[in-house]
Amino acid sequence: MRSLYSCLLAFFIIPGMLKAADSKPFVVVIDPGHGGTLIAGRNDGSQASHGVSHNNASVRTRDGRLVLEKDICLAYALALQSELQQQPNTRVILTRADDSSPSAMMRAAMAVEAQADVFLSLHFNSGGGKGPRAYVVAEDHARWEYFHFTNPYVKRDTAFGEQMVIALEQAFAPYGGQRSATRVFNDTHSPTVSHGLGKGNLKDGIRNIGYARMDTHLMNAAVVLLEIEFLDTPGYSEFLTGPQSAEVRQRAVSYMSQALMNYREQRKLIRSPAKAPGR
Repeated sequence: MRSLYSCLLAFFIIPGMLKAADSKPFVVVIDPGHGGTLIAGRNDGSQASHGVSHNNASVRTRDGRLVLEKDICLAYALALQSELQQQPNTRVILTRADDSSPSAMMRAAMAVEAQADVFLSLHFNSGGGKGPRAYVVAEDHARWEYFHFTNPYVKRDTAFGEQMVIALEQAFAPYGGQRSATRVFNDTHSPTVSHGLGKGNLKDGIRNIGYARMDTHLMNAAVVLLEIEFLDTPGYSEFLTGPQSAEVRQRAVSYMSQALMNYREQRKLIRSPAKAPGR
């Protein structure tokens, strides 16, 4: 009898469960970095605002326009949303669709509630560097004062972040874009050499990822903060904000969308988190 039950389970119940899992929409939560007008203690980058700032990078174009990071982040997010919505069985959620300023907790809560497969926070870098970069959370530190955890999904997040960075490198190559010496950074004090991680501090707003990681049982997602490119680097600012900017943006989101679809197929092979460091 037990053998018969096992056969029935194998032939009827388990295939049905797998089919139901495959029919679940691929849920992508896109988080356009920053947003809103400056409010002290709410989005000024302080501890009280949990690291959220209304804007970081900016550049003045040749015709005198001031391009803010928060605005170009939103433009890329909307374009990526439009591109992804053309894919079958894909659901796309934006943490903001206008010039608003959701808190870090609100952004993460949207992803947790939606049972997201991907939480992708879009930002632009500043400081004169070159190349897209991705940031992932490996382990929270006591100095943050909010909570402490180790991310058991860091290897998967790293692999996904690298895929997104490579996609952007390929998209920007015709315009003179170059790669960063390190593609993926984490927040540990020691680099994880085996996964190509460089030692680096997380950018302003990375706490969104930390909050989204508070309950990995609720949210088994790839979580990455993506610095699309350096907004203020001469030569780069021209193709990002100049006459070709719409063409460049569309090419970038097309490559990003393809990378996301590639991850969608690959993630089916990943059923459990990697062993946490030191555990």
